[in-house]
Amino acid sequence: ILHSLENLAPPLYAAFFAIAGSELNISVFSSGRIIFLGLIFILARAIGKFGGVSVGATLAGSDRLIRKYLGFSMLPQAGVAIGLVLFLQSSPVFASCSAELTSVVDTMVSIVLFSVFINELAGPPLSRYAVIKGATL
Repeated sequence: ILHSLENLAPPLYAAFFAIAGSELNISVFSSGRIIFLGLIFILARAIGKFGGVSVGATLAGSDRLIRKYLGFSMLPQAGVAIGLVLFLQSSPVFASCSAELTSVVDTMVSIVLFSVFINELAGPPLSRYAVIKGATL
């Protein structure tokens, strides 16, 4: 079954990211509130990734270079975060809620899409850096 569905994966990925990209409102980048909250989210996520990698690698007895550089390769995000936030936005539970709650959900969607945008720009070069530096094992 997986082999027969393999050819459908690229068009499905393209459709998924096109739909997700259409949800990103460019005016978000002019909203100081969204940028501030987005940067806090990005920073908190990065601290969590680096802290989790450090603790996990230490408990596993991994090499110092792995503890030091693996966190960089954990920064890119896209599919799951976008999927979950779009699921939240289209959830019937929130569709029947007040305008205030709908505004909160829209703000969350903007923050997550902003962070995905930033992390997908910065993440691949940081992952490359981690692989190059960590390859000196």
